[in-house]
Amino acid sequence: MNRLDRIRRKLDTLSSYDIEECADLDLGITKHKFRLEPPLLESEVMAFEARYGILLPPEYRTFITSVGSSGAGPYYGFLPLVQATDHLNCDDDATCKRKLEAIFPLSDKVYKDDWLVEVGGVNWKERRYESESWDPFQGTMAICDQGCTYYAVLVLNGPQRGAIWNVELHLSPPKKAPYSGFLDYYEDWVDRMLAKEK
Repeated sequence: MNRLDRIRRKLDTLSSYDIEECADLDLGITKHKFRLEPPLLESEVMAFEARYGILLPPEYRTFITSVGSSGAGPYYGFLPLVQATDHLNCDDDATCKRKLEAIFPLSDKVYKDDWLVEVGGVNWKERRYESESWDPFQGTMAICDQGCTYYAVLVLNGPQRGAIWNVELHLSPPKKAPYSGFLDYYEDWVDRMLAKEK
């Protein structure tokens, strides 16, 4: 059995769980009820990639075209592609495209309170809000809304491509999630829900 089939079977098991009994395990369970929306067509994914000048990481791309496109997932659930830029400060396609196709500026390290100066320079505020429309989370897409101003994001570009990071819109230090990629991240959540662990 391949990994995607294994995840599908686990989700089938989860969908038989009593939702009310599981409601306190994660924030979005009563909404998604451990069900995924149907997979996207290849043409829909290609259109999204062309619109923003990006290529989605292979594990994520395969998941949304063969398992499900949104719904069951960590926190408030697995976000659809139309919410990929929810964590970025962009109001139009051109700005969103520039931010999605940019190189993710963070490296594989632990960041402290001064992380914005380290990553964006002493003029990071001017770069973010004025001249360059630089964003500390550029090169990522939102995959899970964690509540309040927190998101899990998937890195699209650069050395961290395919990694999951936890970010906060009020700019507290971001943290890299301890997974090798999207499928590890997603299956870990499924396994925790099967074990009824928070």
